[in-house]
Amino acid sequence: VNDIQDIVNSVQKSQAASVQSFNKLITDVHKPISTSVNTLTDIVNGVECPESGGFFLSPGGDQCFKAYVDSSRSWSSAESKCKIHRMELAKPQDPLGLRSYLNARYGDKGYWLNARGGSGSSYYWRSDDTVLPSNSGLWMPNYPGGRTGSSYCLAISAYSSHIASNPGRPYSPSTCTNKYYTVCQVVQ
Repeated sequence: VNDIQDIVNSVQKSQAASVQSFNKLITDVHKPISTSVNTLTDIVNGVECPESGGFFLSPGGDQCFKAYVDSSRSWSSAESKCKIHRMELAKPQDPLGLRSYLNARYGDKGYWLNARGGSGSSYYWRSDDTVLPSNSGLWMPNYPGGRTGSSYCLAISAYSSHIASNPGRPYSPSTCTNKYYTVCQVVQ
């Protein structure tokens, strides 16, 4: 009889431990996603783009960006800055919305984007090797003109004066060694 009672007690303890583990699992699964982000993996795996830590969701889109306005840098340094943080230079789905957001949040600045000049008169998005044609309506007036080739990179102009004078034209070519700020995109 004592052996049977010991077995019953052991089974009850085991069941209680299993119930506790199950309840903890359910509680953990249903916890809200924290907006305190420790790593980029938290953002990508949580498909969340909290405003904390400088991350923001694109206006009118589902892209997650982070602007680095600590210092201006060359295009290759900007690209490296993004890669160090497991992101890439931005290729915005809504460049006009991004430009307006950057201007409203950070003031008058220019930012490097993911495209570079290539052979011919076009720019190429490095993230997916698609073409940004020279006749796109997104270029500032008279650009890119002769500013093509591998020594030119794409910037987005978030200066108030450019927004006012060219509201639908955010893109500007620049020599890749010029210094602009960095806007990275979380790759999901």
